[in-house]
Amino acid sequence: MARFEFPLVSKSDERVDVLLNAAAYRDANGDITGVVSVRQDVMESTGEEGELNRVAQEEDLRLLIDNASKPIFGIDKEGNVNEWNLKAAEIVGYSFDEAMGRDFVEEFISPAFRVQTKGALDNALQGRDTANFEFPLFAKSQARVDVLLNVTTRRDANGDITGVVVVGKDITDLNKADLEQNRLAENLRLLSDTTIAPIIGIDRQGRVSEWNHKAAEIMGYKRDEVMGCKLVEELISPDHRVQAQGALNDALQGHEMARFEFPLVSKSDERVDVLLNAAAYRDANGDITGVVSVRQDVMESTGEEGELNRVAQEEDLRLLIDNASKPIFGIDKEGNVNEWNLKAAEIVGYSFDEAMGRDFVEEFISPAFRVQTKGALDNALQGRDTANFEFPLFAKSQARVDVLLNVTTRRDANGDITGVVVVGKDITDLNKADLEQNRLAENLRLLSDTTIAPIIGIDRQGRVSEWNHKAAEI
Repeated sequence: MARFEFPLVSKSDERVDVLLNAAAYRDANGDITGVVSVRQDVMESTGEEGELNRVAQEEDLRLLIDNASKPIFGIDKEGNVNEWNLKAAEIVGYSFDEAMGRDFVEEFISPAFRVQTKGALDNALQGRDTANFEFPLFAKSQARVDVLLNVTTRRDANGDITGVVVVGKDITDLNKADLEQNRLAENLRLLSDTTIAPIIGIDRQGRVSEWNHKAAEIMGYKRDEVMGCKLVEELISPDHRVQAQGALNDALQGHEMARFEFPLVSKSDERVDVLLNAAAYRDANGDITGVVSVRQDVMESTGEEGELNRVAQEEDLRLLIDNASKPIFGIDKEGNVNEWNLKAAEIVGYSFDEAMGRDFVEEFISPAFRVQTKGALDNALQGRDTANFEFPLFAKSQARVDVLLNVTTRRDANGDITGVVVVGKDITDLNKADLEQNRLAENLRLLSDTTIAPIIGIDRQGRVSEWNHKAAEI
C-alpha cells in the first residue's frame, strides 16, 4: 500500500500526520513475517537541509548496493535495466555501462525462461512481489549462471511504482554440487547392483525401498516385484518375524545391528539363511528415513570367484571414494587416519601420504573443538552415527576450513567395527556468506537509523518490531 495518510500520536500527545508506504516483510525463505512501513512526516520542512540529507542517503544506498555480496539488478517500467551492481557485473560478465538500458528479459534470459521471468517482473510492476524465484541468466561468456531471486516493486518518494529491484543469489555451484551428488548416488547404485552382497532397504513403515541385483538373484524376486512390500510380513519366515522386526526397529532408532542371522523365504518358497548388518539410512538433513541392510548368504561359496569379486568391488569403491566431490576421511580404532580422498587433500592441503597414520583429532582439529570431535568419533566406534556435525579443520596453510560432517561406523565383512568413515561438505564459503549477509544487514540497520524518513515495522501479531532513529525523533 503506497501513500496512505494517517495520524500518529506522539509521546507528548501531539498529532503527527504521516504518509505510509506499507510492504510485506519476508524471511530468508520468502515467508511473510510482518510489515515494514516507511513514512514521511508531511509536516516536515522540505528545505535545503532536507535535500542535502536526501542526497546523502541516496549516496549511502548507492555504496551499499554496489558493494553488496549479492547480485542486484533493477529494471524500469519498460523492462530496461537501470540497476546493475558490481556483483551482478562479476557473475554475468557485463559491466554497468554495458548492461544499462538493455531489455533485461530479451537480452539476458534464455528463451525457455522468458515468459516465466517476465511474469514475475510484471507482477512486481503491479505491486506483487515474488520470493525465491529461480532461473538461469546467460553470461557474456555464454556460460549459464543459475540465480535465486527476490523480485520486489520499486517506488519513488511519492509511493508511485517506478520499476523493479531484484536481489539475487548465485546458486550455480550449488546446482552443480546437486548434479554431482546425483552422479555419485548413481555410481553407488551401480556399485550396489554389482556387489557380491545382497542389499535390501526398508522405509520407516517397513516397506522395501532398496533391492539390488544380488538380492534379486538369491531371492528370485525382481526389484519391481518387491518394492513397497512389507519385508517382515511377506519375506521373513514366520518363526523369525518378531526377532527380525525388533532388529529393524532398533536400527530405525539409530542403533546398528551387526551379524544378526535370520532366514528369508525365496520366491520358490525355499529358506535362505542370511547374516544381517542393519544400519539407519538418513536423508540430507540427518533424519532417519529407513534402514539399509547388507546381507551375506551364509550358504554361499567362499571360493576363488568370490574373492576375485570382492577385490574388484573394493577397487570400484576406491575409485568412487577418490573421485568423490565431497571430502572423505577415515580413521582406524586408534583414531589414526586411514582414509583421505583427493577432495580432502585439496581443501586441507595435506596429500594422502602426508595425512595417513596421523592422529586425526590431535593434528587436524583446533584445540577448542577436540573434545567435541573426539566424542563424535568415539560414538561412531561404538556403532552410534552422528549426522550434520560442524567443526573447523585447519589446513596446511593454517587457514580455517569449516566442514559439515556425517560420521559413520565402518565395519569389515564380518560386521566387526574397524574404524570410522567421515563424509564432509566444505561450508567455509557458506559461513563467509552468512557473515557478509549479517554485515549487510547491519549496514542497512545503520542506514535505517540515519535516514530522514521514519521507519516502523510490525510482526504478524501487529507488535512493533522496527523503530528507527527518525521514528523515535518525531
